[in-house]
Amino acid sequence: MRHGVRKSRRQEIATTASAADPEVAADEAAPGPSGPGPTPTVLLVAAGGAVGTLLRALAVPAGGAVAGGVLVATAAVNLSGALALGVLVTALGQRPQSTRLRLVLGVGVLGSFTTWSSLAVQVALLVRDDRFGTALGYGLGSVAAGVVAAAIGLRLGRTSRLRS
Repeated sequence: MRHGVRKSRRQEIATTASAADPEVAADEAAPGPSGPGPTPTVLLVAAGGAVGTLLRALAVPAGGAVAGGVLVATAAVNLSGALALGVLVTALGQRPQSTRLRLVLGVGVLGSFTTWSSLAVQVALLVRDDRFGTALGYGLGSVAAGVVAAAIGLRLGRTSRLRS
């Protein structure tokens, strides 16, 4: 806060984003067609989210395969999403021209494709059913495997042709 004037959230976003990508900063600072509202960047992320949700729905069928009380498809989606995000983050790097692409693919598509909430509910259901060992193994194992998948993705991203 300077001179007693507080910045709006939209102004704060624009100030932060302007160093990374002037186009994103302009999107965030400008009011929508009828005043403040969703900006083009926010709409692109939402569209990416719709794509990721559709992909997850196709990958995780209702009542899918269960092994040891765990929905296998949920684990596969989360691990492949962590791997893909690692590749994306490294391949695109911090280049200003890739800001929108990182937001759409990383936050939108992969953010909605992976499913932390399903993992949490599955662990809670295992605990409810007194399957503490399975719950602990699945919960901790999923997080550990996700970190490993992301690390592999980061390494793969370094060698990707996307980074030029």
